[in-house]
Amino acid sequence: MKGAGMNRTEKSIRNIRFGMGLQILTVLLAFINRTILIRTVGIELVGLGGLFNEVIGALSLAELGIGSSIAYSLYAPLARGDERKTAQLMELYRKAYHLIAGLTFLIGLLLLPFVHLLVRRVDIPLSYIRIVYLLYLIQLSSSYLFSYKTALLNVDQKNYIWSGVFGGVKIAGTLLQILLVLLSRNYLFYVGGLIFISLTANIICARIADRDYPCLSMKTEPLSKTEKKKIFSDIKNIFIKSLSGKITGSTDNILISTLISTAMVGYYSNYNMVFSVVRNFVYLLQSGLVNSVGNMMATESDRHSEEVFRRLSYIFNFFGAVFAAGIFACMEPFIRLWLGPEFLLPREALFAMSLAVYLEAAVRPLWMTMEVSGLFAHDKNAAILGSAVNLIVSICLGLKIGMAGIFIGTCLTYLLQAVLKAYYLYRLRWGKSPAVFNGRFLTAFAGQVILLLAAGAAAGCLRGLHPLVSFIGGGLISTALVSAFYYLLTGRTEDFEYMIGLIKRRKR
Repeated sequence: MKGAGMNRTEKSIRNIRFGMGLQILTVLLAFINRTILIRTVGIELVGLGGLFNEVIGALSLAELGIGSSIAYSLYAPLARGDERKTAQLMELYRKAYHLIAGLTFLIGLLLLPFVHLLVRRVDIPLSYIRIVYLLYLIQLSSSYLFSYKTALLNVDQKNYIWSGVFGGVKIAGTLLQILLVLLSRNYLFYVGGLIFISLTANIICARIADRDYPCLSMKTEPLSKTEKKKIFSDIKNIFIKSLSGKITGSTDNILISTLISTAMVGYYSNYNMVFSVVRNFVYLLQSGLVNSVGNMMATESDRHSEEVFRRLSYIFNFFGAVFAAGIFACMEPFIRLWLGPEFLLPREALFAMSLAVYLEAAVRPLWMTMEVSGLFAHDKNAAILGSAVNLIVSICLGLKIGMAGIFIGTCLTYLLQAVLKAYYLYRLRWGKSPAVFNGRFLTAFAGQVILLLAAGAAAGCLRGLHPLVSFIGGGLISTALVSAFYYLLTGRTEDFEYMIGLIKRRKR
């Protein structure tokens, strides 16, 4: 078991390291691309793109449950080298994804005559709005034709293949987008570049999967009715849970557009680019670990699984705290440097956004452990309540206090779902009380509020200086504050020592 554990750890570190290798360059190109878009086509079109990216993301509801069900179903046959069962499962998922591609495109076309109803206070021709929407629809629906093979690579802990292919294609595609937009000053070339990036990366990964897994071309009998019934039951439960995730994380732009204005989506999308850098880092950590956790949950003892979960929760909580404090301290001088003071959002909105970024990172280990634990039926209960709270609070507070209210609703949803999910995980999987975990989680959240206020106050002392000085100083101060806070409170714990050990191993 120990050797297997080391193998999982090494695979996870390799996946994380490989993904981070491409992150810096792609982020740099993304900011250059966004700057050129704002200067050439304007903030209104940038806001329209952000809105439709979220609207089209909502159409991916048809896929919700399939991806997680693939992962959960494939862990065991891949671990024991059962090619026949792998081939049976992949054939089922191939048919499902091709059906999803067709349904997504059809539903998207039916919505085409009504998409302008979500657009407010912009001066863009209706025909142009519909073309932009249609291109985003093509990007999403076409990606489903190949993504089931990409899922197989990820489940088998070969995330580095997807990261490498997608990163390389994205770099080339972004350079092409920049060139075409500069020459044409037309936003349609930017969206066309998104289609090129998505299709090319998925096709290349599909070819790699065909090469590495001969079982994909194996002819086998279909799964039994009992096996299909179990898989479809999981899909149903994961669908409801994932629907909540969509409502929590993928409605902000829609609410901002309908409650405030579509142009404001463009302002928020500038901030969201920075948030995306954090999310990508967290996603790299999660994607590099989730399949190791799934393998561990299937093969290791409950005691070992809980210990790893606790340590991962500490690590994600720490990095979430560093990122959130850094965002609150550094975002305003960064926007001043990058775009100018006219693109700043209210400070109270930034505070709520920063807190949401922290929570989004801190809950990742809980989310991914629930995802691979098989507790799909119970997970959906937390999801239903969380999504209801998110919509009600976000709409009510959004109407009353603006953008900050929308993100306060998001924060409350994360808190509520974390407490409920921890209850199910500890009670039903490990047979223990979740009181200790929930106490630590809520205490860490309260500490994060204090850290944000402290980081904001410290950064405020630098506000009169040059934006570059304020940016660098805010980053250093916020990182020092969080590091000192965690060291003083947890520096002698096993979790802290484990995190330091992983960092030292990665440096070697």
